[in-house]
Amino acid sequence: SPVNRKELQETKITDEEHITVYLPAFSDEILIKHFKEIPNWNWKVFSKKTTQYYQVGNVEVNPVNKIKYDRALSSAAGLLIGAGFQGTSEGLFLKKKMMVIPMFDQYEQLCNAEALKELGVNVVKRIDSSFVSLLKKWLSAENECHYHFMPNTGMIADKIIDLIKK
Repeated sequence: SPVNRKELQETKITDEEHITVYLPAFSDEILIKHFKEIPNWNWKVFSKKTTQYYQVGNVEVNPVNKIKYDRALSSAAGLLIGAGFQGTSEGLFLKKKMMVIPMFDQYEQLCNAEALKELGVNVVKRIDSSFVSLLKKWLSAENECHYHFMPNTGMIADKIIDLIKK
């Protein structure tokens, strides 16, 4: 089972009218271009490519900041993220609707994406001319992923310690 941070396990979960986005493989400009085509949603993009907050229409672009990201994560109506282990584990734990885009040539992310697809998570292979229509369809659909788990970090740590003692 996924392992999640303690502060995330204790956070208040809400559902506000925004989508939290963390896609470090894509430029801010490409993301903004597509998100502006869906003006009835607010987009909170967290980007490694900027050092200052700025807003373009319905798109907020934030530098990566753990506290702000956690707040946006726990209050999001949905997550648009890479298919890495941590972000998707957090999304599953928070019961958030997710769309993932695995990073090109990242075998681990491709494997995670396939497993997530089996759980009902939307997987997109690339951002291209069909991306906006895929986003609109995803935004209007119910959360198809109903896999949820209880925090088990302590139990996993205890098992590791027991193995080491043997």
